[in-house]
Amino acid sequence: MSYGLSCVVSDIPANRNVELPDERFFKPGDVRALSEKISRFISNPLTEKEKQAQISMIAKNYDWDSIAEKTMDVYTHGS
Repeated sequence: MSYGLSCVVSDIPANRNVELPDERFFKPGDVRALSEKISRFISNPLTEKEKQAQISMIAKNYDWDSIAEKTMDVYTHGS
């Protein structure tokens, strides 16, 4: 996602934490739904604007330096 790649993900709680449109999720184990979504998004790639928005969102929300600082803060100062 940090490279602006088109993603589809299984609909599990961990994946719901990432800001993706509902259309990007498929029910775990539903091979047919996964196949349909892969075909759909190959045929309709992200626009440059969508790619840049995704890259920015990931950089903002999942920056490892920021995450490490927040983690260290929890260990040193509590939540």
